[in-house]
Amino acid sequence: MKHFDGPEFEADVLKASEPVVVDFYADWCGPCRMMTPVVEQLALEYAGKVTIGKLDVDANQDIAGGAAPIKAWIEKNVPTEAAEARAAATN
Repeated sequence: MKHFDGPEFEADVLKASEPVVVDFYADWCGPCRMMTPVVEQLALEYAGKVTIGKLDVDANQDIAGGAAPIKAWIEKNVPTEAAEARAAATN
């Protein structure tokens, strides 16, 4: 499983050529620790199709606090149902 950090986050996540799932976690967070085996299993199952990794929010507070830019990227790059319907109508 990939471990994301500040210097490579933009290249590894925001500019990745394949889909990326980021598990934002903290070592002190009990529910986060409970999710670790699930996230690891998903990373194995989808290797080569989706990059799945973790980001320590304590070590990367600037990124963890930047969910708004990530949401903006998703909205820009993931087609909505309305956009898909428009595209289908023009084809």
